Amino acid sequence: MDSKNTRKMKKELQDKLKEKYAVFYPEIDPSKRYNEPFSDRGYEIDDGWYDIVDEILSFILFHVENNNYPKIIITQIKEKFGHLSFYFDVVKFEDMKWREWEIKKTQQEKMEMYLKGKYEIRGAISFASTYAKNICEHCGNNNATRVKGDWIKYECANCQKENEKNR
Repeated sequence: MDSKNTRKMKKELQDKLKEKYAVFYPEIDPSKRYNEPFSDRGYEIDDGWYDIVDEILSFILFHVENNNYPKIIITQIKEKFGHLSFYFDVVKFEDMKWREWEIKKTQQEKMEMYLKGKYEIRGAISFASTYAKNICEHCGNNNATRVKGDWIKYECANCQKENEKNR
């Protein structure tokens, strides 16, 4: 990937997300040369997709805290082939912390709750990825269209004009 196609969200926006959703961030192991891509590279998307990432993380956090969905750990969030690609690990079933009233449930009932949460998180992320195609990667305008060229992009008309001047 050449430098003109490198996507990186502004540090202040990344910091804002990290503060709000610290529970989803992987721990950094200083003894490793490389950690998860997310730990080393952060958000590999442009600023225009900030709101959709904020919304999906807000949705997941709400359900983790209120409906005991399994916690996720973000491994990578990036643009790939024009899509918002969101990679994550889910806490294992054996590591779930059940609330007092859930402890009395059978193993089968707990597994059903766990899988429901896991699949709903995946569905929400899939929806966000699809919806991101309508959002300008640069400014967040919701009238984006696919731009043809060497790199798949979704941009609004204003950003297309501005970027053509800079090419």
